[in-house]
Amino acid sequence: HGIAALLYPFTWQHTFIPVLPKVMVDIVCSPTPFVVGVQRQFLEQLQELPIEECLMVDLHSGTFLKTVGDEHDILPHKLYKELLNALQNQRQANQSSQELNDMVTNTFVLFFIKIVGHYSAHLKQNGNETTFQERQFRKSVTSKSIRRFLKTFMVTQMFSLFVQELQGQPCSQEGFFEQKIKEHQENRNKVK
Repeated sequence: HGIAALLYPFTWQHTFIPVLPKVMVDIVCSPTPFVVGVQRQFLEQLQELPIEECLMVDLHSGTFLKTVGDEHDILPHKLYKELLNALQNQRQANQSSQELNDMVTNTFVLFFIKIVGHYSAHLKQNGNETTFQERQFRKSVTSKSIRRFLKTFMVTQMFSLFVQELQGQPCSQEGFFEQKIKEHQENRNKVK
């Protein structure tokens, strides 16, 4: 559930099973994308299965049990470092569970703001129809690493659904993500 929540403002579009029952462990051999939670007691059985392109993480120890190999190349390096530093700095602070949850949420929302927060400049109203100018959206980013990430990310179902929802909403509608974008822009303007 935590991983799915951290994707906000995007939504995981594929199989999501928070806790997989033992009788269904072989479902992880499915050739489709999935996020599945498996109890530690089934780990040995899980590791014996022929699973292709799988990222397996032990959430208890915080270690990778199996990797695909591109984990360090997917995210834009600078933003990845900022994300990691923010999370590690907060980890050392004495905080309540709610404060920690809010900090983690805001850290990931800021990450997505830096990647896609400029989307509204690429929504064009044509009568009653709103269109999203994908090519201009990606090309408007000055960072090459973010453009590379966007090239891959923009073909996912998560991004497609995000765009569909934008195109279906009235332009005046403002949600949590839009409020955070506005706050981020105001903070950047104050620094300048």
